[in-house]
Amino acid sequence: MPNGMDGWRFLPVSHLLRDDLSDLGEPGPHAHDPYPYDLDEARLLGVLYVLEGSSLGAQLLVKQAALLGLSEHNGARHLASQTSDPKRWPAFVKILESNGAASTGDVARGAVDAFAAAVQAFHHDR
Repeated sequence: MPNGMDGWRFLPVSHLLRDDLSDLGEPGPHAHDPYPYDLDEARLLGVLYVLEGSSLGAQLLVKQAALLGLSEHNGARHLASQTSDPKRWPAFVKILESNGAASTGDVARGAVDAFAAAVQAFHHDR
C-alpha cells in the first residue's frame, strides 16, 4: 500500500452502479476480464487518482440527477456515495504529495491505464 494511505480508504461504488442501472431499467454490465495492467505502487496511485477524481465530477452530476428525479434512493446512489464526504479528495491529494517514492511518470501511466480500461469496458458492453 502506498505511504500515507492508512487514514484513507477506497470507496467502492460498483454495487451502487448496478442498483442504479436496475432502477433505470438498464441491464447491468457484462463480466469483464480482470484489470489487464500491472499495478505497482505508483501505478496504483494513478488509478486511484482517476477513480477518486471522478468524485469531483459527481458533485456536478448529482445536482443534474436531482433535476431528473434521481436520488440516493433511486438511480443516483453511486453519485450520493461519491459526494458524501468532501474531505476525501483533499485527503487523497495529501497521499499523492507524501508519496515521494512514486515516480510521476508511473503515476501518470496508471491514470492512463485506468482510462484505457474504462474505454475498453464501455466498448465491451456496447
